Amino acid sequence: MEKPFIYIDLDGVVADFAGAYKAAFNRSAYDDDPFTVQQFVMQIPEFFRILPVLEKGAELVDLLKEQYEVIFHVIHQDRLFIHHELGLVITKKNVMPRPEILTNPV
Repeated sequence: MEKPFIYIDLDGVVADFAGAYKAAFNRSAYDDDPFTVQQFVMQIPEFFRILPVLEKGAELVDLLKEQYEVIFHVIHQDRLFIHHELGLVITKKNVMPRPEILTNPV
């Protein structure tokens, strides 16, 4: 029997993006607009690889893997984090629809 799919985001669920952003740039990722965040993050090529794992993040992934095919909503740089911090290898490329399509079908 195939496992059902579950989509999870890394930032704020498994990885502490906001904390790493604050530590690296002394700015709030929540206060900066997306363009500004991207410009700052691009200054540190390994930024996504060195994101700290949230306390329960890795535990959550381990629990989900038991019952679900876990699909991460990632950008290219997040793949490094998944490999280095979670010890997982991306074997499939999946495109996740925009969240509003999943939650508000027309």
